[in-house]
Amino acid sequence: MLRKVTECYNAEYKTDFLAFKQTIHSINAAIRFNEMSNTASPDPEMLRQILEPLLEDFVYWFSRSQSLLSKERLDFITEESQKDLLARVENALKEVGVAKSLFKITGHQVGVDIATMRPWHELLIECQGVGMRYYRNQAI
Repeated sequence: MLRKVTECYNAEYKTDFLAFKQTIHSINAAIRFNEMSNTASPDPEMLRQILEPLLEDFVYWFSRSQSLLSKERLDFITEESQKDLLARVENALKEVGVAKSLFKITGHQVGVDIATMRPWHELLIECQGVGMRYYRNQAI
């Protein structure tokens, strides 16, 4: 029975990890694109194709992290650290929401500054580490 539970967690984790890895790849590609591009007026359709799914991915992964951090007590970090991480995730969710709204109401005419996205990216990596540790502990 324990083996089946472990396989189930591992399968879910592997699927989640692969999806998360793809998100990180997309973020890195967007960052490289933004750093290489010096155009004053980016193509709205190209911005939409890059930023829309990227912002959705941020919302998805931050929402998952928020759910885990708010519903589970993680015994491998202090309660204060968990609350701090949850607060940072909730703040990032608000920031991404604002970015999505501005992107939409401007007709995809504006992007998101790399200086804004980089902390989101770093926070996602931190959340990934916490999530991996949590699910690994659950499988034991």
